[in-house]
Amino acid sequence: MEKINSIQQLKDCLKAQAIFCTTDKKGMVYAIQHKDGVRIQNEYSRFMLSMEDFLALYGNQTFYIYEEEMIEEIASEKDEEYYSWYHK
Repeated sequence: MEKINSIQQLKDCLKAQAIFCTTDKKGMVYAIQHKDGVRIQNEYSRFMLSMEDFLALYGNQTFYIYEEEMIEEIASEKDEEYYSWYHK
């Protein structure tokens, strides 16, 4: 995950509809721009904040751009090779 190094970079990410994350005492917190505010979500809650309130509450946090983990698909060639060895 790429670290966000400044408030301006954070605002630019919000405008680009990037999802970013940070941690607090309850775990991971995710944020994305939604309409006129910032939608905050964690395992326990989901709520909207204005940009000013968001920066006041989370401005000192370290944020990272959230990237979904790519699950590698099973290569059919490797699968066939494995089962050909298994049945010998």
